[in-house]
Amino acid sequence: GQLGIDFNASLEKFLQSNIIEPYEYKIEKDGKFLYYQLRYSNIDDNRVLAIVHDITEQQIIKEKISEHANIDLLTGIYNRNYFEKYISDLDVHNENYGILICDIDSMKFINDTLGHFEGDQHLKLVANLLKNNLPESALIARIGGDEFGCILDDINVDKLEAIKIKIKNDLNQYAEMNSFIETSISIGYSVKKGTDNVREVFKTADKEMYTEKLSHKYQFKTGNISLLIKMLEERNFETGEHAQRLDQYCVSIARRLNKKENFINKISLFAKFHDIGKIGISDTILLKPGKLTNDEYEEIKKLRNIQKSAIESLNQ
Repeated sequence: GQLGIDFNASLEKFLQSNIIEPYEYKIEKDGKFLYYQLRYSNIDDNRVLAIVHDITEQQIIKEKISEHANIDLLTGIYNRNYFEKYISDLDVHNENYGILICDIDSMKFINDTLGHFEGDQHLKLVANLLKNNLPESALIARIGGDEFGCILDDINVDKLEAIKIKIKNDLNQYAEMNSFIETSISIGYSVKKGTDNVREVFKTADKEMYTEKLSHKYQFKTGNISLLIKMLEERNFETGEHAQRLDQYCVSIARRLNKKENFINKISLFAKFHDIGKIGISDTILLKPGKLTNDEYEEIKKLRNIQKSAIESLNQ
């Protein structure tokens, strides 16, 4: 009675089945939920023992474990696993929804040149932009390494377009004030129509996002060639004259070797950015006058991989 548990119903079930099994109950007290487990056991033909355990703490732990299984730890939003579960029966209980797909452009380039910490900051930034610009009822999930999926109820194309523009404007304003490297995202969206199922709506939104991403690819690549030169100059690793001389030497040698134009273009690009890996290495290591420690030397050896990845990203 004091716990608000219906003993009669559970007791009747126990007397009929005579099976010893727990009955769990949830009640609200002072604005909080408390969880109890009730067990019955026969004492003799005329008496039954009822034992109630407070399992609130165990239930809270269980809920936290379940929640963590559905959350992307980096951004704090839902993960791909929860997104897939959510959309699996979306058409059953929702006839008016839209899907918005957001992808960070050239994420590999960011990770390779500035490091994964900077890449993680970009992911967190975009997750926050989505949370700030989408309705509270929207489901937001990180569904890939650099991709986000959002489900919005009671939405139309005009509202989605306005949301898209607002997200991009907010990103541009943030980048102007806080980001040294250009930050760009591609967004696609689609609204359920007629007998469309959720997979068809998702596919349409993803295709629209990818089309926009292709249009950004060349702009990002050419824009960041100038940006990387600026970054090298800011770090005082290269002068314009030095990079230009090395470029001329490499191209001249390649032409004397009768190399094809495609090879010459690649060697020219490599010459411009032969020290690009230094952007991701701390000044305390690069400018250290004495002998490097083993850990510092391991960082230096990463230069080659960073250089290779950066050039590949620009040359794709």
